[in-house]
Amino acid sequence: MKLEEKKYESSIIEIDSNAEEILKLRYYATKYGGEKEESFKELCQRVSRVIASAETLYTDDIDKIRQLEKSIYNDMLCGKFLFNSPALFSSGAGQVLDEKYSKLLYKSTINFEDYKYLQEHKSKNQMLFACFVIGVPDSLEGIFDSVKNAAIISKFGGGVGANFSNLREKTADISGGTGGKASGPISFMETWNTMGSVVVQGGRRRAALMGMLYSNHPDIEEFVTCKTEDGNLNYFNISVAIDDLFMQAVKDDLDYCLISPKDNKIVKTIKAKELWDNICTSAHKRGDPGIFFVDIANNDSLIKDETNKYKISSTNPCGFSGSN
Repeated sequence: MKLEEKKYESSIIEIDSNAEEILKLRYYATKYGGEKEESFKELCQRVSRVIASAETLYTDDIDKIRQLEKSIYNDMLCGKFLFNSPALFSSGAGQVLDEKYSKLLYKSTINFEDYKYLQEHKSKNQMLFACFVIGVPDSLEGIFDSVKNAAIISKFGGGVGANFSNLREKTADISGGTGGKASGPISFMETWNTMGSVVVQGGRRRAALMGMLYSNHPDIEEFVTCKTEDGNLNYFNISVAIDDLFMQAVKDDLDYCLISPKDNKIVKTIKAKELWDNICTSAHKRGDPGIFFVDIANNDSLIKDETNKYKISSTNPCGFSGSN
């Protein structure tokens, strides 16, 4: 055991001064008594212990739980693995200032009942996931429910992605027969963006949003250029969800149909190459939009089935996720 510990100690990553300042600013938790964590080791112990405590839901084997904690702790401290930011600053969130909870987090060794106490006394602020995708229905109620859900996710530190293609195009008739006209998906993305400007993730950093639109949506031309001006949708990354038909049309220099999500009817025909050129020009100018090959993602998906019940429509801002 001593030999293993010696080998492990020699491989601990060195934290440079800039990283240390960021850790102090964003990630080190305030312990019971008002003092902050003083080192990356303490952070790793807090996170690994909170994560390992979840095993009490599945086993009462204390050796297994301790080994899991040690494995996570060693891998983090040696730089082999690191959790996302919400896991780092939310592990123990809302409970670290509790005297018993705090002492258990930083005690050298704890027993099964202690692990169980940590698990059972977790707070609602302890949201450890970073990646979410939510749906945006084509109704005013559904749209603002999605804003609320995105705000709650952002509040606890998660990034939120959505595909806005369900929303009918600008100037289409709104549902209900009142004679009004829809404002289009981009206008509602601006509502999301306003939410992102006032909700800071986990109290630590700016909100992170991903907005996608299918390449055949009638508002796709406006979407492609919606971030070219400074300050527009600045809490969003945006990407075009490109289907195979579009790429084939670009390759063969063919026309491409834009289809209304309201009734699945063709409302406009454009040159695929021109849209492709606009995507490339906007991406070169501002870094947006990205492209998401949605057909390829679904063909390669591990959750696809014959009924097509589970379909990937978007990613979150920093990685890949699915939407039902």
